[in-house]
Amino acid sequence: MNRTEVELYVKEQYAVVAEYLWEEDNITAVFRHENNKKWFGVLMQIPASKLGLNSERPVDVLDIKLEPAFIQELLREKHGQVFPAYHMNKKHWLTILLSSSTEADLVKALIDQSYGLTL
Repeated sequence: MNRTEVELYVKEQYAVVAEYLWEEDNITAVFRHENNKKWFGVLMQIPASKLGLNSERPVDVLDIKLEPAFIQELLREKHGQVFPAYHMNKKHWLTILLSSSTEADLVKALIDQSYGLTL
């Protein structure tokens, strides 16, 4: 699943459009609830090495909020698709690598959980 597909899913499922908050940055965007303004997702592009991968190439990622116990389970079971949160609290947030090898159904399910946790 790529970042365009993520943006389309969130827009169709929750009527939320990615917000590009920083004028000088047209890559980083947040997804947040209209009513309480809480973020349930952050789209970023970072060097792959920030995920512990052996490359400096830029990769698209999505940070989402999840239950801490579930984060630990996912880190064990979905190695290579999910990583400890980049730039967010690692206890409550998880980073998903957006690539062709990352399961679209997994990404959608995790977005759904993050959305529900931040209502």
